[in-house]
Amino acid sequence: KLIRPGMKRFVIKKALLIIPSLLILSIVVFLLSKIAPGDPVGNLIELRGQTTASLNTSMHSDNYQEVATELGLDKPNFYFGIHPASYPDTFYRIIHPQRKMIYSKWIEQIHNWDKIQSFNQCLGGFEETLLNTTDSIELTAAFKQIASELRNVSTDPDIYTGFGHIASISKILDSVSFFQNALLQDQLQKLNQSVDDIKSVEIQYKTAIPMLAFYGLDNQYHNWIKKVLRFDFGISMVDAETVYNKISYALFWTFLYVITAYILSLFIAIPLGLVSAWWYKKWTEKLISGFSFGFYAFPLFWLATLSVVFLTNNIYSDWLNIFPSVGVGRISNQMSLFEKITTAMPHLILPALILAIHSAAQGIRIIRNSAIVELKSDYFITAKAKGLSNVKLLWRHIFPNAMLPVITMLISSFPAALAGSVVLEVIFNIPGLGRLLYDSIHFMDWNVVFAILLFIGLVTFIFYLLGDILYAYLNPKIKLEA
Repeated sequence: KLIRPGMKRFVIKKALLIIPSLLILSIVVFLLSKIAPGDPVGNLIELRGQTTASLNTSMHSDNYQEVATELGLDKPNFYFGIHPASYPDTFYRIIHPQRKMIYSKWIEQIHNWDKIQSFNQCLGGFEETLLNTTDSIELTAAFKQIASELRNVSTDPDIYTGFGHIASISKILDSVSFFQNALLQDQLQKLNQSVDDIKSVEIQYKTAIPMLAFYGLDNQYHNWIKKVLRFDFGISMVDAETVYNKISYALFWTFLYVITAYILSLFIAIPLGLVSAWWYKKWTEKLISGFSFGFYAFPLFWLATLSVVFLTNNIYSDWLNIFPSVGVGRISNQMSLFEKITTAMPHLILPALILAIHSAAQGIRIIRNSAIVELKSDYFITAKAKGLSNVKLLWRHIFPNAMLPVITMLISSFPAALAGSVVLEVIFNIPGLGRLLYDSIHFMDWNVVFAILLFIGLVTFIFYLLGDILYAYLNPKIKLEA
């Protein structure tokens, strides 16, 4: 039988194990997106060119709240949350990072959200009444002083310092007869009363006890993962291009030279590894081992940099100008897929060769060590006694059995090449996945960054699944039913 008994069940169980792994990966990526620097609402507003007097990114802007609601940021982060008892369950509705920071500082000082909310409402009521008294007061110096003091109150993380600004406002109002009107004085009295209420609060440290709140399915993670399952990763905050399109374009170039390097590394590692084992302790083996150790020890960025400096120009010698310059050549959207590949391939040979040599250096050592073990086995001694040629001994007997430990290396090298493509693509100026990741981190384009992380994680899981299945299929010693 081509399929061993229990193989189907083994494959299904291994495939199902990917689900919790991907779930954990998605949660980690989502949490990282929440703590990443930058302001997604402000970035989107600026991207749309709406940073004007009527639409701005200040924490008192109504339009800021509208854009945040559009992005779904007015919902809780997860299905449940843990917060101190002094924080309200609806604290997630405060979206602006500066306003959230200020309120957090106030809560840490007062430990009473109701009093803080009442104070904030009185502050807003006073400001609205002040603005509606008359238009002519905007020309007075006193009005400008009061407006400045109000801004200081609402933006100062120390609430007690803000109380000092309110006292200054009272003095200004008392000194200017124009502001002596009943409605404004009533709002000021309410504001001062809320200040007195806060000062009289006795801090109870039981408010620091963690509380558990359940929010249901209408949360940011749930809505985000539904979009991810539809391959909707949002838009880039750099050029408004969809993240899916940017990753698809970059993946084409990365896949092109990584697959080339992957195949080249196999053609280098397998023959040299077998030859090295066959001529064990001979000068051939020592020469191959020396080169493999050397290339593996050299950092990839160092090999790439030296290659660009010496092998892509005629500065040092004409005969060293072997490969085209960095980049992928003159590529245009009007070109067909075949034309793009033929134009870019001469430029991709050198980075593919560097990656292949570096990967093959490790593969040579693994294949050599595995083949040496097989050369000492009884079946090899028997096959050699039968008079089989060295070529048949190596490729029909040693190679199939020596490849079992190599499967892990072969499987892991592809996702590792994707993850390590950042260095090569930056040095060789390849518009691939690694270069896109580097540029996105530089410009804090987190939608693109976290989509790439998810993709690399998914590829890693899939390739390790294939490695487990292939290893179990080729190795009859593994008990599939265990």
